[in-house]
Amino acid sequence: MKSFLHTFIILLIVLFNLENLQAQSYYQVSVYFKTGVTRIVSPGDTAASVTAQDILNVLAKYNLPASNVYPAFPSFVETDTLKVIDKLGDSLKQMDKAKVFVITVPDTTTQNNLIADLKNLSEVLFAEQNGSSVPYKVPLDPGFGNQWGLNNTSNPGHDIHAEAAWDIFTGNPSSIIGIIDYGVDITHPDLSAKIAGGDKTYSIDQNGTFSHGTVVAGIAAATTNNNVGIAGVDWQAQLLPQDITDYNNCFCISYFKNEHGDVQTNTKIYNAVNFSPFVWTLNHSYGLTYNNGKDGRYSLVVRDGFAYAYKNNRTSVAAVGNALTGTTTFPAGFTTGLIGVGESDMNDLVYGSTIGPFVDVIAPGQHIYSTDYNNQYKYEQGSSFSAPFVSGLASLLKGYNTSLFNDDIEQIIDLSADYYGSTPPYDQAFGYGRINAQRALQFLESPYQIQHLSITGGSIYATTGNMKMVMLGVLGLSDALYTVQRVEVRTTITLPTECKIVGVWGTGLGTNGFRDDGGYCFGEGFCQVVPGSVTSTNATLRTYIYYVTDVLGHVIGYFPRTPQNVKFTYTILGIPAPVINGDNMVCTTSNPYTLSSLPSGATVSWSATPSSPVQINTPNSNSTTLTKVSSSLVTLNALVTNGCGVGQNYNATKIVQIGGPYVGINYSPNGSCVGSMQVWQLAASLASGTNWHWSVGYVGTNGSIYILSPLSQQTFADVVGGGIINLNYTDLCGVAQQQGVTVYSSCHSQAVIAPNPASGMVTISTMTTQTNAISTASMPWKIYQMKLIGPSGNLVGVYKYPVGITSTNIDVSNLPNGTYTLQFFDNTTWTTQQILVLK
Repeated sequence: MKSFLHTFIILLIVLFNLENLQAQSYYQVSVYFKTGVTRIVSPGDTAASVTAQDILNVLAKYNLPASNVYPAFPSFVETDTLKVIDKLGDSLKQMDKAKVFVITVPDTTTQNNLIADLKNLSEVLFAEQNGSSVPYKVPLDPGFGNQWGLNNTSNPGHDIHAEAAWDIFTGNPSSIIGIIDYGVDITHPDLSAKIAGGDKTYSIDQNGTFSHGTVVAGIAAATTNNNVGIAGVDWQAQLLPQDITDYNNCFCISYFKNEHGDVQTNTKIYNAVNFSPFVWTLNHSYGLTYNNGKDGRYSLVVRDGFAYAYKNNRTSVAAVGNALTGTTTFPAGFTTGLIGVGESDMNDLVYGSTIGPFVDVIAPGQHIYSTDYNNQYKYEQGSSFSAPFVSGLASLLKGYNTSLFNDDIEQIIDLSADYYGSTPPYDQAFGYGRINAQRALQFLESPYQIQHLSITGGSIYATTGNMKMVMLGVLGLSDALYTVQRVEVRTTITLPTECKIVGVWGTGLGTNGFRDDGGYCFGEGFCQVVPGSVTSTNATLRTYIYYVTDVLGHVIGYFPRTPQNVKFTYTILGIPAPVINGDNMVCTTSNPYTLSSLPSGATVSWSATPSSPVQINTPNSNSTTLTKVSSSLVTLNALVTNGCGVGQNYNATKIVQIGGPYVGINYSPNGSCVGSMQVWQLAASLASGTNWHWSVGYVGTNGSIYILSPLSQQTFADVVGGGIINLNYTDLCGVAQQQGVTVYSSCHSQAVIAPNPASGMVTISTMTTQTNAISTASMPWKIYQMKLIGPSGNLVGVYKYPVGITSTNIDVSNLPNGTYTLQFFDNTTWTTQQILVLK
């Protein structure tokens, strides 16, 4: 019984592991091996034996073990290659499936590269992708075929690439999309399971034909893959309806007791934000109009709601309207962190939506099939129905990476869009293009990387004159009108070393400078990359602070920070450059060198410059080790094929000391001459050593060298003449080393005075013999001034030679007997000698 139970448990574990393996993302290559690979058939198991070395080498190139090779048809009987068709009696030759194997690889890049290498081998008949390597998720909803915006079968590719995006990610069930609209029919079978809370009411248009909010909600996040109705962009997101329908339009007492219009809209935005921190996205498919129905009305009340959402790191998506004019529409036209969405048709042309600088992107909006009230489905068109495509995508992005800022989501959607306009990368009709959900999600996958960074301190770039500004909801100030000077503060940032920078942008969250909304400030953090400032190494950021005076004339000063205390936050999206990790020094043999940020499927080739001091082990592997040949400083290179993405190579480098580091000696004269003696200062150029010992290696004729501190890293030496000083030490690898330097006194020797004693004419000459560490030679020096001092210290004579002389005469015949002093100036130092006058 125990044996049976034990076997049963093992079987369950095996099945569980197999289930997990199948759930992971793997890709396969199908290969027909003529020779070099055979099946191993044993009871209950079939495996492969790889015997050809060149096949093993190809596998090793991609770090694939031989166990990744497996028979594609393990139960195939080789005698079945020849069959007889019973009805006709003809023979039929089949492919020998016993020679077909599959190789499991981790990604599509490795898959493609492996196929190319295998095709070059003589043992391989063919190599190709296994057909199930790129599965797309296609929802089972029967109405999905009507949703061309998700999958445009009439004009392939002119859609948001939803199926490819869903293969990456279908959503995060924690995400909630707030539908700020005219209510949602929460009983609809494609929506009821998605309702997180909110309003239960909804309205239908005045013609009684459809429920606007219900159509919007279905596009963004209808229940998907449930064999009912349609598919939503975000399969997993919940919905939070916020009904902004004004139900009390009578002029009566009840009207004044309820919220209406902009006030109601503001409240609904606040309600959505306050409902849950997981209401990451707000969809606004409405416009602010004047009483005559025309677009273009600005509302501070509604704008405040958007500011509240922005400061709470929520992404607001707004339809730009269908005015077909250059009129700025609101709320899309609010200068805050929101995404303005225009309408596109099945050919990716702008269709019917308002044009202006507030258009960020376009999305499908013509003939859009979605949910409707009373369990119905119908087609609608307009930018109202383009916006929820973007809200669904924003929800997918935030659900995939919950650390994203709202500014990140806006920028990623802009950068990933497919542009079809005439003035790339932007125009006021297309914005940055039609959204591409697949590419947007790919920007959050390896090898791409999001970096959130900050820097504190900036300098004033420009200051306006006095102007009036209304501060609303600004922390630290009362809501009021102020006199301000807007101060633009800038700073330059250094960009990290990357293979490729997709984008760099400022983020308001975390920046303590404020946005200027044309005479209004809502306390929203604001940071922007100065247009045209981005280079391969730098970018310039800007924000605004204000020098504030209240209405009574009281100076408040710089607000919210002084320029030097402004904090800028920003984001960088790119592909990190592979970086070599490993030892900085190799004494004999190193530990492994590996690469961080190595993209999947990349291959590495190692080399060193210069190459002779080191032996590189496994030069064509993803990691390697080094063996010392001789001592030297080398540059270790790792050429990474596909290191910056498919088809883009990168060379990573690292400086490595092979053997103990060379210790140079810094040495120079120190101090003035004392006769012919000069002091020298000597120091080891690196502290990376032990057992320091300075010693005299050689001294020239009539010279001398005295070392003051022979057992320290630095010392002083008194030098007469010249010679060699050696430094003995133990390097970091424990090896005894010796370095030597030449020192010599630059102080001249004594002049020749003849005759001495003297009674008449005396000749003074500098043609003396001076010794350095290399040779002994006649080295004349020049006299620029000479003084003759008497026995009692009195000045007897001064002799000046502006261009310097090496020989001169003086007459002492009229001087009394005695010992006189001659002082010589060589234009640097004075030296002294004596002359005896004796008659």
